[in-house]
Amino acid sequence: MTRTAQHPEPRQPSQERPDALWVPDALRGFPADELAALGHTPTEATYAAWSLARRGHGTDWLARHFDLSRDVAGALVRASQQRQAVKATDTPAPAAPDVIAP
Repeated sequence: MTRTAQHPEPRQPSQERPDALWVPDALRGFPADELAALGHTPTEATYAAWSLARRGHGTDWLARHFDLSRDVAGALVRASQQRQAVKATDTPAPAAPDVIAP
């Protein structure tokens, strides 16, 4: 018995854009001042690179995939690492219970 694959009808992407593509927490720690000092005006690609820097991508990868200078990509990576360090220390760990119930 031969089966043919059923593919859904292709949909056109929505032309409507949300008012805010980036929520404030996603941009927390974004190095806007450092990028401005480098003469870089952030674009959607810069914000996408920031998102991936936060997920561990390095300077060379970001520079290559987003056509960024190494200085700009490096600024994103450094800022994302600082953000992670702050995030790791800004919420105290819950106290361990004295007795663990069986």
